[in-house]
Amino acid sequence: MGDMFLTSSGGLNFEDCPNIQLADSTTEFYSNSYSADSIASGAQQRHFYTHCEHCLTTAFTDRYFGTLFLDLPTAMFQYIETNEQKFIITMKNPTDRVISEYFYPFIQKGADLSAVGGDVMHSAMSDAIDEAKQCMTDNGPTLCVYGEVAPSLSETTALYESCYYTYLEHITQQIPLSKIYFVKIEEFHASPESQIALLNKFVGLSATSRSPGRKVGHVHKPFLSETVTMLDAFFAPFNSKLSSLLSDSKWLYQRT
Repeated sequence: MGDMFLTSSGGLNFEDCPNIQLADSTTEFYSNSYSADSIASGAQQRHFYTHCEHCLTTAFTDRYFGTLFLDLPTAMFQYIETNEQKFIITMKNPTDRVISEYFYPFIQKGADLSAVGGDVMHSAMSDAIDEAKQCMTDNGPTLCVYGEVAPSLSETTALYESCYYTYLEHITQQIPLSKIYFVKIEEFHASPESQIALLNKFVGLSATSRSPGRKVGHVHKPFLSETVTMLDAFFAPFNSKLSSLLSDSKWLYQRT
């Protein structure tokens, strides 16, 4: 079995796994126009590798596709296609991911979330959606999502990073779907052991052994239901295309 590069947008960690390198997608899909030092620096800031030895576990890691050092996939993926790599990509509901991304720096600073949530957050997201829509109207989704047209708002960048289809549309032109396993992070959280069993089958590993994972706390985030509805509407066209690409309606992220 060849090397496997595992990429995540929200919540898997792999420890004690043979021949597996853990990396965010940006680590693998960087542009040749950046210097080696620049790439290494960016990788140290936002990504990490884990070399493993035995099995998959149900711990957690860093997230997201991101756009730093990320370029459109090119013929360099011919190497991947001829060397038996497999990929695991985890995806979280894009609306929920953007909400988490918005609050994350405030939580890290110990800020009063009530002062940045609610109407304040709704206004920020509304402005970001307007900027993203205008950019996509003027330039098309690809140039905007891949950062060729720089956004003025950090919230807009968070929106772009959750437009999963735009990334996968190009990635899957170079990497066969048969080499990619997509994990819906909500399903993983609901039933981690059954999901790990499916992952083991995909990568050809033996049964999972128990290993204590890092417990992740949950912080109440004060956001409006109107904000969720607004974000869901923005992502709906992308989720629809994602569902068609992966031939599975679960990627519509419809709320029940």
